[in-house]
Amino acid sequence: MKTKNIKKIFLSSIFCSLLLTAFFVNISKANAQDQQSGSLSDIISQTKDEVNQLLNLKDDTTLSTDQKQKQETDLNIKIISNVLDISLSQVSSTIQQFASTTLPQGNGWSDVGEYINNLLNNDYQYYQNAQAEFNASSTSMTLDQLKLFAKDLNDKKSGQTDQDLQRINIVIAALNTPSILSIADERLSKVSLDVKKIYDRNMTKNQTLKDLYDQASKYLSNAHDYNNQALDMILNTFTASTTTSTKDYVTSLKDKISKNKEIAANALSDISSPDSNSSSTQDFSASQEDMDNYLANLVSNAYTGIKSAYDVFVKMSTNINKYLNS
Repeated sequence: MKTKNIKKIFLSSIFCSLLLTAFFVNISKANAQDQQSGSLSDIISQTKDEVNQLLNLKDDTTLSTDQKQKQETDLNIKIISNVLDISLSQVSSTIQQFASTTLPQGNGWSDVGEYINNLLNNDYQYYQNAQAEFNASSTSMTLDQLKLFAKDLNDKKSGQTDQDLQRINIVIAALNTPSILSIADERLSKVSLDVKKIYDRNMTKNQTLKDLYDQASKYLSNAHDYNNQALDMILNTFTASTTTSTKDYVTSLKDKISKNKEIAANALSDISSPDSNSSSTQDFSASQEDMDNYLANLVSNAYTGIKSAYDVFVKMSTNINKYLNS
C-alpha cells in the first residue's frame, strides 16, 4: 500500500483495517487461479470475515472504548496470524511448482534455476521468521505495535513477494509452453498428412483446406517464435550473471521497450491532442514492471497462437473427415 502521509494515517485505528483489507484482496487475487486446498480456502474465508468484523467495529455503539480496543487487538492478532499462514502457503506452492518444472538444457539455465530458487527461499524465510517472531510476542504487543507489524508485512508482500510470485509464475508458464507446442506440432503433422492425401487423390480442388492448414501452421510458427523470445528473455534477465552478452541483451531490450512506450505515448497524444507535444517531457525508461509486462505478453501471445491453431484444426476436421470417410 502506498501513501504520502503514512505516519499520519498510521495513527488512526481505521488504517490497520484498510491495510489488512488491501492485504486480503491481494491474497485473494493471487490465489484466485490456483486450486486451493480445503484448509487454505477456509483460512482465506475466515480472514475475510475477520476483516469485515474489524471494519464494522468502529461503528459499534454497544461497546465501550476499552471493549472496542480489546476486540480490535484480538481481531488483528487473528488476521495477521492467518495472513502469515496464507503467505507461507503461497510461496511454498510456487516453490513446489517451480521444482516440478523442467529447465531447458544448455549454458546459463542452471543460473536461472539458482536465481529463482534464491528469490523464493528468501521470501519463504522472511515469512517463517516473521511467523516465529509473531507467535512469540503477539500476545504482549500493543495495538500500535500490531499495526506496525501489519504494515511491515503488507509492505513486504505488496512491495516484493507478490511481484516475485507473479514473475515466477510467468516463467513457469513459459517453461511449460514447449511441451504444449510439441503436442500441437504433432497435430499439425497429422493434419498435414491428411490434407496432402486429400489433394493428392483429387478429392477436392477447393483451396480452403490448404488455406486453413497454412493459417494453422503460421499460428504455431508465431507461437514458437514468441516462446523462444520469452525463454531468451528469461535466460538473460532471471540470473545474477553479469556477462557482457547478458548486459548487452538487457540494454537492448530496455531500449526497445522504451521506444515502444514512446511510440504508444505519441500515438495516444496524436489522438487526444493533435497539436500537443506533451510526450517530449515524459520518462520512457523501462521499469521492472515494464520488463515483466513484456515477458507476460510474449507468453500470452504464444498461448494465443496455440489456441488459434487449435481453433483452425477444429474447422478443418469436419471437411477432412468428410473427404476421407466418403
